[in-house]
Amino acid sequence: METNDFSKAGLGGENIAERAELARKLGRFLDLERPPDERSEVERLALIVATDSELKVRKILVQELRTCRFIPAELAKKIADDVEDVAGPFLLDTEQLALETLEEIAYQCGDGARQILARRAYLPEPVSFVITEVGAEKAVCNLMANPTAELSERVCLKVNQRFAESDEIMERLTKRTDLPLSVIDVLIHRIADRWRDHLIQTYDLAPDFASYIWGQTRSKALIEAINAAKEPERLAYLKRVHREGGLEGNLILQMLQQGEIECFKLAMAVRARAPLANIEIILEDHSDLAFERLLEKAGIESTLAPIFASTFKEKAGLA
Repeated sequence: METNDFSKAGLGGENIAERAELARKLGRFLDLERPPDERSEVERLALIVATDSELKVRKILVQELRTCRFIPAELAKKIADDVEDVAGPFLLDTEQLALETLEEIAYQCGDGARQILARRAYLPEPVSFVITEVGAEKAVCNLMANPTAELSERVCLKVNQRFAESDEIMERLTKRTDLPLSVIDVLIHRIADRWRDHLIQTYDLAPDFASYIWGQTRSKALIEAINAAKEPERLAYLKRVHREGGLEGNLILQMLQQGEIECFKLAMAVRARAPLANIEIILEDHSDLAFERLLEKAGIESTLAPIFASTFKEKAGLA
């Protein structure tokens, strides 16, 4: 197929069948490796066809581009801003859209394009971030409902920053099952802070009591996050929480009070900077003295040893 095959085609002519055939040929030509000058001319013609007044012609072009390996960014953006009957199949089904092209579409095209793009399977994280950065509520809502879209900590932080008051978006975000632990921790802080402030303002509670309720909630959510994580990820996550000052003694005690013995052991290993096996050896002795040694090693007030010891024996069925 040569570029002169297109020279006789009536671009913008009245014969729809000829324009449809031209769209088909252009789509196929773009999938070929051709000299730059030939490709440049065909890309110019394809941009014209992408604005054809006949919907059928534009849909045929998109049909041919679905498996095309070389789609120019300008052509992709032109199609992405078309009506949904054209933009939908293009953005959702075209296999070889480059990451840079997807980012340009997310940044530069209208929100209608972003709403569709947000539903694309296995959407890369950089594109997800652009949608959360510049997209309107509907586009971001579609992104949160897309189970295969890649979400990162920065994506979730941007969602929280822009749409914290959108119940629909936040509900869809918190119902996802693929969030990394770092993201879960961000959500824990966000939800807990709002609840703490609400308790203080609505019921005129003492700040200490509201903080206690807040701590109980965060402890439960933290435990759920740890239990849901894969084994290698748990220690790394707890170490990060500890580095940020979040693995306090009262939080570890709450783990124990809730019967989460394994979480308790992991947390103590992180605080004490000791292998888990060493912690388990110490715990074989259930005495107050053993817990005093353990708490000192972990940098926790040793006077709490009797509380830790009695709680451990009760929850471990040793009392």
